[in-house]
Amino acid sequence: MIEMAGGLTQEADLRGIVFKRTNLQGKQVELAHKNNERDIKLIEGRMASAYKPSEGDQKSKMDMLEMLKADDQNIADKYNGQIALNIQNNNLDKIKDLDNIEVQDGDDIYIPRTSNHVSVIGEVYNEQSFVFKKGANAKYYIKEVGGYTPNANKFRLYKVSVNGRAEKISNGSSIEPGDTIVVPRRIAGNDWITPVCDTLKGIASIIVMAFAINKW
Repeated sequence: MIEMAGGLTQEADLRGIVFKRTNLQGKQVELAHKNNERDIKLIEGRMASAYKPSEGDQKSKMDMLEMLKADDQNIADKYNGQIALNIQNNNLDKIKDLDNIEVQDGDDIYIPRTSNHVSVIGEVYNEQSFVFKKGANAKYYIKEVGGYTPNANKFRLYKVSVNGRAEKISNGSSIEPGDTIVVPRRIAGNDWITPVCDTLKGIASIIVMAFAINKW
């Protein structure tokens, strides 16, 4: 289909391909609703069974509960039937069989422009995007944003690639154009709700940032 459309332009980034399947959207929304309902019941159960919970912990759980309930109302707008592909370069002949999906009626394929940026978000002093520097690793970009905050979990860094896939990395991991480095918060004691909220907000920021950078 890409060849029939004239092939890739010089600015195309096949790694970031967005492949949407209409009939998959309904399944994604249904599954998301079930997961949301499960999480809501889990938190409600923990709130009811907690023995002398601290005011801060109770408030965090209430905030998470309200967020999940509000999120459940907008789930249909968050899922579009996207299938995550893992294409490594711009060579159409080297697409693996697993990623070379047979096109069906109603499918939508979008190939973004190559991004020359790397973003760093989470527990750093200055969340920012930088022009990609060949050979630079995760440690280099984290240093450029002022380093870790005291709350950072330095041993659980993640990288979200331009194709939307996430993987755990280390300071020495290589970084590619379009990658986003995520530095999560260190969980102390029972403070598990706040990091979850922040992570969800971070993922939303990644999506917005990715679209903004690709259109810029």
